[in-house]
Amino acid sequence: MPKQPDGTPGKKPPDHRSRSGRSGSHNGEVMASRGEPRSIGWLRVGWATMPEQPDRNRGPRVAELMQKRAAEEVAQKAERTAQEAALRVVERWNAERSLLWSPTIRCAIVAGTPWLDVYCPGRRASRAIDIRALDRHPLASVSSLVIGFRCS
Repeated sequence: MPKQPDGTPGKKPPDHRSRSGRSGSHNGEVMASRGEPRSIGWLRVGWATMPEQPDRNRGPRVAELMQKRAAEEVAQKAERTAQEAALRVVERWNAERSLLWSPTIRCAIVAGTPWLDVYCPGRRASRAIDIRALDRHPLASVSSLVIGFRCS
């Protein structure tokens, strides 16, 4: 730096930058002098390294998608198997009309047959009841519902 006649440091030579700190030859980039970072407001600019390559595959990996799909297929197969078994139990009970056993409420709902046809021999009337709307334990048998019904 040039010194003034009294020995004090003189003015800095101009660095040919505009007021915004940008040089016209750098297309809007802010260059730091002598490798020192330069602060502009809240932004600190210095010699930066090359940014890392963005992860082009930001979504789940193919292997993860395949595992997820396999798990979903296993769950669907288990659900179909349970539904088919429940339907066989309900169809067997409908065919036999046994007084000794009956399917559970959960079994009837899983089988996709949540309606119970109730017949009153005194009035010779029948009525369909949605067992999903009843406040009973799901493991209670369907025949246990007869106790709570009254012909009206």
